[in-house]
Amino acid sequence: MEPGYSNLRPEPGEANLGGLELFWYTDARNLLGFPERGQLTLDMLPLVEGACWYRLVPTRGTADYDQKPKPNGRHGDTFTQLLKGVLPRHTPGLSEALERLQGGRFVVLYRDLNEQVQLVGTPAFPLEWQDSYTTGSQSSRNGFAFQFAGETLRRARPFLGSWLVADGELTYEEPGTGGPLPGGGGGSGGGGGTNRLLTFMASNTVGNVQAGEQVTVMDDETGQTTQEMLTKDSPVQATMQASNPVRQFGAAAGVTLSYSVTEGTHPITSVLVNGQAQTYSDGSPRLDGSVSTATAPNADATFALLATDASGATAQASASVRYQHRRFWGGMVQDPFGLDDVQLSAVLRTLSQEFSAGRGQDFSLALSDQFVVVARPAAQGAGAFVVNGLANNAFQTRTFLFTNSDGFTESFVVERSASPDTGSFNISIR
Repeated sequence: MEPGYSNLRPEPGEANLGGLELFWYTDARNLLGFPERGQLTLDMLPLVEGACWYRLVPTRGTADYDQKPKPNGRHGDTFTQLLKGVLPRHTPGLSEALERLQGGRFVVLYRDLNEQVQLVGTPAFPLEWQDSYTTGSQSSRNGFAFQFAGETLRRARPFLGSWLVADGELTYEEPGTGGPLPGGGGGSGGGGGTNRLLTFMASNTVGNVQAGEQVTVMDDETGQTTQEMLTKDSPVQATMQASNPVRQFGAAAGVTLSYSVTEGTHPITSVLVNGQAQTYSDGSPRLDGSVSTATAPNADATFALLATDASGATAQASASVRYQHRRFWGGMVQDPFGLDDVQLSAVLRTLSQEFSAGRGQDFSLALSDQFVVVARPAAQGAGAFVVNGLANNAFQTRTFLFTNSDGFTESFVVERSASPDTGSFNISIR
């Protein structure tokens, strides 16, 4: 049985105009569940949440499209795709916008002057943006020549549906193939002319339109009223800090979480700190305050803040507490190897110290007949010393049981120089 062939003939009574009117582009990764196979004509192009199409208006009469088959032997044919046009002038805003396109991979919708819309490129076979600039001469105009180019397995896909387009603070639905919008003049401004349908959620109550109500209007018939129904949402903001965020093993486990929530456009409906609702006596959410909690003994912990507003938007923050050992260094008149573990621990706690998860360290000492002494958790291993730029292998090591100021004990190594010394020393440990 033959494939479903059709009679091919001109559409009766239809004008046939060359050239393109408008482009719309989006990142190829934005198309959701795109059907690479199946029927050529499409009536839906779902996008990932938050994505939309961006309009590109070329200089009138400069835009065109070429699609050519490319034989690939036994692998079948592919199609080379080339959409091109010119954008006028060389302005800061245009230059910045073009720079963001460089290196991107896109899919493109175009509408020709016969009001037909086609999709070129797919997520698997996207188009690449390129542009070049010329100033022209006094008898010609300057501008950017641009193109979307690529190679696809199938020809351009006719598209009959609508698509969501960004337009400043608004998004609106472009109509599919079938002519301009009501009241439109068929100009080059998208949507078939100067009129286009805007669909948005009103943020303010104006007349019979209630805040939160979805509104569809003609953009040139509403004027100031449209702006009165729109406000740009400011987001919820949240911050939180933990007391004593880095503490030594053995320290008290108590934590004070200090938080603050800043309301945006919509009122805050709930504040959760560490999973617990923060409210005033009347049940309204408390937007700032302190919460007492605790970690498990000697266990790192992360605490969460979640704020939600009346629109369902959320803001999150977190604060962490980490337990670490300190390391110690300095000069000692006494030989650390001659002290017992308790005595050595007490002396080390008087030296320079810091939290550290590794043995790498750089410091300077001024000694007066003293040993260079360094101590750290035994798990970090013995160090390789460089003293005043020269490797020094004379340092000696002893393992002992260190007791910190909170009474926690841990196996440590103490390293000391071979003998007491006097002078200034730059010491590096790796």
